[in-house]
Amino acid sequence: HMAFNGSEHFPHNELVQYLESVGTQFGPHLNAHTSFDETVYKLMVPTDDDEIFEKAFLVLEDWAHGLTFDPEEIDKERGVVLEEWRLRRGVQGRQTDLMLPLQFHGSLYADRLPIGTEESLKTFDPAALRRFYADWYRPDLMAVIVAGDVDPDRVQALIEEHFGGIPAVEQPRERTRFTIPDHEETLYGIFADPEMPRASVSVMALVDDPESTTVGGYRGDLMDQVGTLILQERLDALARQPDPPFIGAGGGKRRFLAGRGSWNLGAAVQEDGILRGWEALLVEAERLRRHGVRPGELDRAKAAVLKQYASMVADADKEDSTAAADEIVRHFLVHEPMPGIPVEGAMAERFVPEFTVEELNAWAKGFLPRTTRIVSVAMPQKEGLAVPTETDLAKVEAKVANMEIEALPPEAEIPPLLSTEPTPGTVVSRDDQYAAASGFTGLVLSNGVKVWMKKTDFKNDEVLFQGFSKGGESLLADEDVVSARLMLDTLWQSGIGQQDRDTLDRWLAGRKVQVNASLAESFELVNGSASPSDLEAALQMLYGAVVEPRFDAEALQVVLAQQAARLVNRGNDPNAVFDDALTALAWDDPRRTPWTPETLEQADLERMKALHADRFGDLSDLTFVLVGNLPDDAEALVATWLGGLPAKGREESWKDRGFREKPGKLEGKVEQGIEAKARVHVDWHGDFAGGWDERFQLYQLGDVLSVMLREKLREELGGVYGVRVSASDEFAPYRGYVVRVDFSCDPERVDELLAATYGVIDTVRKDGPPERIVDQEKEKRLRRREQDVRENRWWLNIFTQSLERGVDPTEILDLPHFLDELSVQSAKDAAKRLLDDRNRVQMVLLPAGE
Repeated sequence: HMAFNGSEHFPHNELVQYLESVGTQFGPHLNAHTSFDETVYKLMVPTDDDEIFEKAFLVLEDWAHGLTFDPEEIDKERGVVLEEWRLRRGVQGRQTDLMLPLQFHGSLYADRLPIGTEESLKTFDPAALRRFYADWYRPDLMAVIVAGDVDPDRVQALIEEHFGGIPAVEQPRERTRFTIPDHEETLYGIFADPEMPRASVSVMALVDDPESTTVGGYRGDLMDQVGTLILQERLDALARQPDPPFIGAGGGKRRFLAGRGSWNLGAAVQEDGILRGWEALLVEAERLRRHGVRPGELDRAKAAVLKQYASMVADADKEDSTAAADEIVRHFLVHEPMPGIPVEGAMAERFVPEFTVEELNAWAKGFLPRTTRIVSVAMPQKEGLAVPTETDLAKVEAKVANMEIEALPPEAEIPPLLSTEPTPGTVVSRDDQYAAASGFTGLVLSNGVKVWMKKTDFKNDEVLFQGFSKGGESLLADEDVVSARLMLDTLWQSGIGQQDRDTLDRWLAGRKVQVNASLAESFELVNGSASPSDLEAALQMLYGAVVEPRFDAEALQVVLAQQAARLVNRGNDPNAVFDDALTALAWDDPRRTPWTPETLEQADLERMKALHADRFGDLSDLTFVLVGNLPDDAEALVATWLGGLPAKGREESWKDRGFREKPGKLEGKVEQGIEAKARVHVDWHGDFAGGWDERFQLYQLGDVLSVMLREKLREELGGVYGVRVSASDEFAPYRGYVVRVDFSCDPERVDELLAATYGVIDTVRKDGPPERIVDQEKEKRLRRREQDVRENRWWLNIFTQSLERGVDPTEILDLPHFLDELSVQSAKDAAKRLLDDRNRVQMVLLPAGE
């Protein structure tokens, strides 16, 4: 933290101010993290400006040996770090307090969380910071890592210039390498808490896990991936059975700490089903150990791993500089090899196809070792709900160890996805009006569907798509809303066409495909992604979800069980109670009423079928946008699969039901929670009829408030870890805007920090923001746009959103035009117009009893 609060060349807060002035964003581009064994500073800067690029090395040099540790800055930053500590408290923090001594059993890691304790943060002597910096920030423990569009020789010269003169430390303090010892006995952590909203059970087994520095070791890593996918497929299928033993489960291997890895297996369960879920997990682990894998399972897992590596290799030349830098960081810190993506892909191509059932069966016998195990249970604490004991859990383990467990039966053949092929449509007209400015070309298909396509070279193995049709929930009766909101979850749980969900997952193995559909307030929506070679499979799934949906009663029961588990203890979570109270304060819309377990009784399978037929049975007004490395036959594919969608020529739009956020100056307070932490929300809202010019003024207001509130509440007052500011508008079913401010803090400081927040708002309304902040936020947007225009996702979102709004999608491309119109005065005017206290909502969460 102090690295951002004063150094030799950047006193006080000048480092953050300088970097923001050149377009760097505090957080995404300028940040640091510290963990048990390392601290990593992160800086992202443009490389097209020599002065900025070279000055970045001065920043790194100051971090390495030039921090000043001004006592006044230290005392202000104490409050910031205390608020970071406070954010981690609550039910998850209390669970961590219980589990870390078990996971780090016999090690000093159990007693030394990097962030410290509340007492240590309040009372440490600044001399301790200086001593730590002198002891551990030294050349023999450091690495400087640079990744990006750079000249390596020039970078090496800059590193030598800025770091070559840092003297080595004479008689350096010895760095002790700590370990986590093995233990024969199983350790149990049983955590029941009145604020825990859900129940879970899990086991981890620590194992030695040195980095794979040999080809043979890498082959073993690949086998771990294949075996884990087989296990996950089985767990997913079990969770979809009628009355499943768990809501969802997962397992696999991960890097832990200090040269240790862990095999993990865990499940989310019903609150009264912990022992049942625990038994089911152990049975599946034991089944894998005893009976191994089936040929079809192995083939699918191998195909999935090979597809993953093929995708990585295809885009090896498109690797993000952050990802490249992170890999080098791991190489330095934990000696992870980095032979390069093409080499790793070649090893996968060499080894994965030769894996046999016999090899995987041998691998399975070592899954989840029985030593150095830690079993954890988390559950709500409430009257009448029994808490399992260590003895209960151990009895289940003994029972499974002596249980007769059958092998899984042979798998059936996978039928074709669809029972009938579509009648292909045709292209009836073309639209090139946006081609020159944006690269998008338009097609109108014979069923009325409009398609916009942009071929890019940003990613070799990526095609993204979105589609929308007007209407959505706004056209439904209130009594159908619950069924409508669960309709698509039930569809995906049921499967598509001739394939139930388990079979569909088998069909998807080895394909890079994601497809989703949703029913928003004003639209029917579809979206997804695929490899270019798998685009037809994605369009097949989309067509099947519309034309051959499955709505199985058993799938609905799975969905209802998942929802019930989420809702039954929602009132335990202080943040959920706060959110619900905020909604009740700000809205009278019955469709925004929070759900309870009783709400689920309104779900009706037959209504889901009818609603699906109504909302998706006529897609003649569908607009579909594709962006990415489109295959040569993309036009033929959309003509076949989108042109074959049902169309009846129905014309409709969304319905404005008349509900708005309540007018007036509204204030509320919730007293809920054990920990001494508060949460504050303020929003301003109203009608909004402007175009892009007014929208950019709204966005500018959010940008400048984010910086000004951070500087006031965090840097000056040390009262928060962060402030979240958002400014957004909506256009359907009505035109409106909202500006939100959210932060967490010490309950004793709520009034002080709220007053400071309103003081900043008053300043912007009266005088506008400082010109330096206006200028730096414009520079940030320019720099962000340089990256955005090389992202498929940005083009997809901006084009789709413009079409939804019915505006020219190329207008937004002239960013300098809109930024030139932004000034101190425009922010001041926007604040006067949009931050109207006559339409303001304030809600505060305090601990119970406050």
